[in-house]
Amino acid sequence: MIDKIGVGMVTWNAEDRLKQSAQLIPAWIKNFVIVNDGTKYNDITYPTQAKVIQHETNLSVGVAKNTALKYLMDKGCEHIFLIEDDMLIKNEDVFLEYILHSNVSGIKHLNFALHGQHNKLNGIPNPSFKYKYKENVTIFLYPNCVGSFSYYHKSVIEECGLMDENYFNAWEHVDHTYQIIKKGFHPSFWFFADIENSDKFIEEIPNSIQNSTIANRNDWSTNAKNGEDYFNKKNGCSVGSILKVNSETLNAELINIYNNKQ
Repeated sequence: MIDKIGVGMVTWNAEDRLKQSAQLIPAWIKNFVIVNDGTKYNDITYPTQAKVIQHETNLSVGVAKNTALKYLMDKGCEHIFLIEDDMLIKNEDVFLEYILHSNVSGIKHLNFALHGQHNKLNGIPNPSFKYKYKENVTIFLYPNCVGSFSYYHKSVIEECGLMDENYFNAWEHVDHTYQIIKKGFHPSFWFFADIENSDKFIEEIPNSIQNSTIANRNDWSTNAKNGEDYFNKKNGCSVGSILKVNSETLNAELINIYNNKQ
């Protein structure tokens, strides 16, 4: 199984962050690609086992993630991880844990939920729902979709495709997860799946939200508004109008995904 794991890391204008995060990808990950979305770094910044793909200009985080996805799919990877350059691996078992949780639950797309404060209460992880399986694996479900560390089974990409490149540095991962939900690979919107105790395996570089190279761009507000408008036009609804299912419906969805896993 190890040879079927692929890791893609995306970076832009954050060489100091990449020096911290990329070096923590374990050497046993044979399919590791770093996509630099338009800024040149010193060669010694990159780990020796990483394939580096350099975009000549800044194309957007969604395009960079698609470049990584295409590379890893072409390599025949079955289990694909996308990581932004401000995330730190605390425990290299993280990759096997996400695969285990996916295999047991049948949920083919998982997102680390704890980047920033949106899914926390007083700094503590605050899932809105927990579901324990007979295999002694528990999925935590959170109300906000965060895309800094994501797991995809290859079947998700085969069926749902890549991220929509009409988005520019905003909303692309929310829309992609929504398409995955509509195909039945993940439970309903507002219940975004993560592994139990994911903060034991991953952490963010301190102040990474405040120092975000994307959120601190002059065009961030415009990009976010354009992304929101495009989401509404594409999907025929706003995010806020997507209905939140009740616990009985959610339970039924999780059971159905579990019973129909392949």
